[in-house]
Amino acid sequence: MGTCLHLLDLIRKLRIGGSQATIMAVFPGLKPKPMKGAAQLSKAGITFRRSERRNYSEIKFQNGILYLPTLQISPSTASIMLNFIAFERLHPESGQEISSYVRFIDGLTRSVEDAKLLASRGIFLSSSGSSSEIKEFIHKVHRDMNFVPRDSLHTVQHGIEAYYWERMSGWSRRFHDWGVHFKETYFKSPWSLVALLVTILLLALTIDQSIYASLSFYRSK
Repeated sequence: MGTCLHLLDLIRKLRIGGSQATIMAVFPGLKPKPMKGAAQLSKAGITFRRSERRNYSEIKFQNGILYLPTLQISPSTASIMLNFIAFERLHPESGQEISSYVRFIDGLTRSVEDAKLLASRGIFLSSSGSSSEIKEFIHKVHRDMNFVPRDSLHTVQHGIEAYYWERMSGWSRRFHDWGVHFKETYFKSPWSLVALLVTILLLALTIDQSIYASLSFYRSK
């Protein structure tokens, strides 16, 4: 396993399956972009399968198939993951594979539907079996990470993004862009949503008043 700085470092390297020299070679030093959820990627034809090994570094994307290692979620998993993340934060020269993995799967599980889809593929195994608890667990670990890692999964993510937009062409792509714009404009804050609802209500009242006035006019004739 190469030189280990701590017992935690040894266990961490067993989980990611490589020595420090191998780990450092995979960092491209590029800024990560936001991920799309698993359900959204699935609509573009991307499928999810378990990797042959359970190492957290065993993530690859080939021919529309995203291979992910199985994550066994138990009451002790959060503390173990956060200890790995804390070590990588204090010793960035040792690599940041666990942090990159957590950021990656957090992006894939934006909703309960995403967590349910990945659990059905054997990517997530939870002792409770609850998709909502899986989602909350992943978001909690990512939130407590409190820093952006040097992402070793940028190449994989870039491949997924390119494949997604290649499939999402024509009207489907324009509809998606419109939906994203609508969500960012009217659901960014509660006041934007209130303003939208008030506008719709006023429009409905105006139409109703116009119809009533027209009916009253014809009745008087």
